[in-house]
Amino acid sequence: QGFPSSLALSSSVNKLLSSSFQELSKQQEDPENCDDIKTMMLVGNIYAALSSGADPGDSQFSMIQMLAKTGLNGKATAAPKLWKQSARSILQTSKWGAISCLLPLLEGFDDNDQEQLINRVLEKGLQSVDGTPSDALGPLFDCIIQLAKKAMKYNVTKGWYVKTLHTVTETLLKLLQESSGSQSDQM
Repeated sequence: QGFPSSLALSSSVNKLLSSSFQELSKQQEDPENCDDIKTMMLVGNIYAALSSGADPGDSQFSMIQMLAKTGLNGKATAAPKLWKQSARSILQTSKWGAISCLLPLLEGFDDNDQEQLINRVLEKGLQSVDGTPSDALGPLFDCIIQLAKKAMKYNVTKGWYVKTLHTVTETLLKLLQESSGSQSDQM
Protein backbone atom coordinates (compact mmCIF):
# COMPACT_ATOMS: atom_id res chain seq x y z
CA GLN A 1 0.00 0.00 0.00
CA GLY A 2 1.17 3.47 -0.81
CA PHE A 3 1.01 6.54 1.33
CA PRO A 4 -1.49 9.27 0.46
CA SER A 5 -0.08 12.08 -1.62
CA SER A 6 0.65 15.43 -0.04
CA LEU A 7 -2.18 16.93 -2.12
CA ALA A 8 -4.67 14.47 -0.65
CA LEU A 9 -3.46 15.23 2.88
CA SER A 10 -3.58 18.99 2.44
CA SER A 11 -7.02 18.74 0.86
CA SER A 12 -8.24 16.64 3.80
CA VAL A 13 -6.94 18.99 6.50
CA ASN A 14 -8.30 22.00 4.61
CA LYS A 15 -11.75 20.35 4.49
CA LEU A 16 -11.53 19.48 8.19
CA LEU A 17 -10.64 23.08 9.04
CA SER A 18 -13.37 24.55 6.85
CA SER A 19 -16.14 22.23 8.03
CA SER A 20 -15.19 22.54 11.71
CA PHE A 21 -15.01 26.34 11.49
CA GLN A 22 -18.41 26.53 9.74
CA GLU A 23 -20.01 24.20 12.29
CA LEU A 24 -18.51 26.09 15.24
CA SER A 25 -19.73 29.35 13.71
CA LYS A 26 -23.27 27.94 13.53
CA GLN A 27 -23.02 26.81 17.14
CA GLN A 28 -21.80 30.24 18.26
CA GLU A 29 -24.92 31.85 16.79
CA ASP A 30 -26.96 30.19 19.55
CA PRO A 31 -24.62 29.99 22.57
CA GLU A 32 -27.38 28.90 24.95
CA ASN A 33 -27.84 25.66 23.02
CA CYS A 34 -24.18 24.90 22.34
CA ASP A 35 -23.18 21.32 23.02
CA ASP A 36 -19.98 21.30 25.13
CA ILE A 37 -18.78 18.00 23.69
CA LYS A 38 -19.30 19.19 20.13
CA THR A 39 -17.62 22.54 20.90
CA MET A 40 -14.61 20.75 22.38
CA MET A 41 -14.36 18.43 19.36
CA LEU A 42 -14.74 21.25 16.81
CA VAL A 43 -12.07 23.42 18.45
CA GLY A 44 -9.84 20.35 18.69
CA ASN A 45 -10.40 19.66 14.98
CA ILE A 46 -9.51 23.26 14.12
CA TYR A 47 -6.28 23.02 16.11
CA ALA A 48 -5.42 19.63 14.62
CA ALA A 49 -6.04 20.88 11.08
CA LEU A 50 -4.00 24.05 11.60
CA SER A 51 -1.18 22.07 13.23
CA SER A 52 -1.18 19.82 10.17
CA GLY A 53 -0.71 22.76 7.82
CA ALA A 54 -4.29 23.56 6.81
CA ASP A 55 -4.71 26.84 4.96
CA PRO A 56 -7.41 29.07 6.51
CA GLY A 57 -7.56 31.22 3.38
CA ASP A 58 -8.89 34.64 4.34
CA SER A 59 -10.68 33.34 7.45
CA GLN A 60 -7.83 33.66 9.96
CA PHE A 61 -9.10 36.98 11.33
CA SER A 62 -12.63 35.71 11.97
CA MET A 63 -11.28 32.39 13.27
CA ILE A 64 -9.18 34.16 15.89
CA GLN A 65 -12.15 36.31 16.92
CA MET A 66 -14.41 33.29 17.26
CA LEU A 67 -11.87 31.08 19.03
CA ALA A 68 -11.05 33.81 21.55
CA LYS A 69 -14.67 33.93 22.73
CA THR A 70 -15.29 30.17 22.58
CA GLY A 71 -15.80 28.39 25.86
CA LEU A 72 -17.84 25.69 27.50
CA ASN A 73 -21.35 26.67 28.56
CA GLY A 74 -21.74 24.05 31.29
CA LYS A 75 -24.60 22.18 29.60
CA ALA A 76 -22.96 18.88 30.50
CA THR A 77 -24.07 19.25 34.13
CA ALA A 78 -24.61 15.51 34.58
CA ALA A 79 -21.02 14.81 33.59
CA PRO A 80 -18.56 13.88 36.33
CA LYS A 81 -16.24 16.60 37.66
CA LEU A 82 -13.19 14.86 36.16
CA TRP A 83 -14.82 14.95 32.70
CA LYS A 84 -15.52 18.67 33.04
CA GLN A 85 -11.90 19.34 34.03
CA SER A 86 -10.63 17.26 31.11
CA ALA A 87 -13.00 19.00 28.70
CA ARG A 88 -11.80 22.43 29.88
CA SER A 89 -8.17 21.33 29.46
CA ILE A 90 -8.75 20.02 25.95
CA LEU A 91 -10.72 23.09 24.91
CA GLN A 92 -8.21 25.58 26.33
CA THR A 93 -5.22 23.75 24.86
CA SER A 94 -6.90 23.55 21.44
CA LYS A 95 -8.20 27.12 21.55
CA TRP A 96 -4.89 28.81 22.42
CA GLY A 97 -2.88 26.42 20.24
CA ALA A 98 -5.10 27.20 17.23
CA ILE A 99 -4.84 30.95 17.85
CA SER A 100 -1.04 30.57 18.02
CA CYS A 101 -1.10 28.85 14.62
CA LEU A 102 -3.21 31.67 13.14
CA LEU A 103 -1.33 34.69 14.53
CA PRO A 104 1.59 34.58 12.06
CA LEU A 105 -0.95 34.69 9.20
CA LEU A 106 -2.37 38.11 10.14
CA GLU A 107 0.15 40.17 8.22
CA GLY A 108 -2.11 41.04 5.28
CA PHE A 109 -4.79 42.78 7.35
CA ASP A 110 -5.25 46.46 8.09
CA ASP A 111 -3.02 47.65 10.96
CA ASN A 112 -5.92 49.24 12.85
CA ASP A 113 -8.00 46.05 12.66
CA GLN A 114 -4.98 43.96 13.63
CA GLU A 115 -4.23 46.18 16.62
CA GLN A 116 -7.80 45.95 17.90
CA LEU A 117 -7.92 42.18 17.45
CA ILE A 118 -4.55 41.59 19.08
CA ASN A 119 -5.37 43.80 22.05
CA ARG A 120 -8.78 42.12 22.55
CA VAL A 121 -7.37 38.60 22.33
CA LEU A 122 -4.42 39.52 24.54
CA GLU A 123 -6.79 40.92 27.16
CA LYS A 124 -8.92 37.76 26.91
CA GLY A 125 -5.80 35.61 27.29
CA LEU A 126 -4.64 37.49 30.36
CA GLN A 127 -8.11 37.17 31.89
CA SER A 128 -8.06 33.43 31.15
CA VAL A 129 -4.83 32.68 32.98
CA ASP A 130 -6.44 32.13 36.38
CA GLY A 131 -9.28 29.97 34.99
CA THR A 132 -7.19 27.83 32.65
CA PRO A 133 -6.30 24.32 33.84
CA SER A 134 -2.59 23.97 34.59
CA ASP A 135 -2.02 21.45 31.77
CA ALA A 136 -3.35 23.98 29.24
CA LEU A 137 -1.21 26.90 30.45
CA GLY A 138 1.65 26.10 28.03
CA PRO A 139 -0.34 26.91 24.87
CA LEU A 140 -1.92 29.94 26.57
CA PHE A 141 1.46 31.25 27.67
CA ASP A 142 2.94 30.72 24.17
CA CYS A 143 -0.04 32.53 22.65
CA ILE A 144 0.24 35.46 25.08
CA ILE A 145 3.94 35.84 24.25
CA GLN A 146 3.14 35.92 20.51
CA LEU A 147 0.32 38.41 21.08
CA ALA A 148 2.47 40.62 23.28
CA LYS A 149 5.24 40.68 20.67
CA LYS A 150 2.72 41.66 17.97
CA ALA A 151 1.11 44.23 20.27
CA MET A 152 4.47 45.91 20.85
CA LYS A 153 4.22 47.16 17.29
CA TYR A 154 1.22 49.24 18.41
CA ASN A 155 1.94 49.84 22.10
CA VAL A 156 5.10 51.89 22.13
CA THR A 157 5.31 52.00 25.92
CA LYS A 158 8.25 49.77 26.81
CA GLY A 159 6.93 49.00 30.27
CA TRP A 160 3.75 47.57 28.79
CA TYR A 161 5.40 44.39 27.49
CA VAL A 162 7.27 43.80 30.73
CA LYS A 163 4.08 44.41 32.76
CA THR A 164 2.14 41.94 30.59
CA LEU A 165 4.77 39.22 30.92
CA HIS A 166 5.09 39.95 34.64
CA THR A 167 1.33 39.36 35.08
CA VAL A 168 1.52 36.01 33.30
CA THR A 169 4.69 34.93 35.10
CA GLU A 170 3.23 35.87 38.48
CA THR A 171 0.15 33.78 37.78
CA LEU A 172 2.21 30.81 36.61
CA LEU A 173 4.33 30.98 39.76
CA LYS A 174 1.21 31.19 41.91
CA LEU A 175 -0.21 28.11 40.16
CA LEU A 176 3.06 26.23 40.66
CA GLN A 177 3.02 27.15 44.33
CA GLU A 178 -0.58 25.98 44.72
CA SER A 179 0.17 22.81 42.79
CA SER A 180 3.24 21.94 44.87
CA GLY A 181 1.35 22.85 48.06
CA SER A 182 -1.54 20.53 47.23
CA GLN A 183 0.88 17.71 46.36
CA SER A 184 2.72 18.05 49.68
CA ASP A 185 -0.63 18.05 51.50
CA GLN A 186 -1.41 14.67 49.96
CA MET A 187 1.83 13.10 51.18
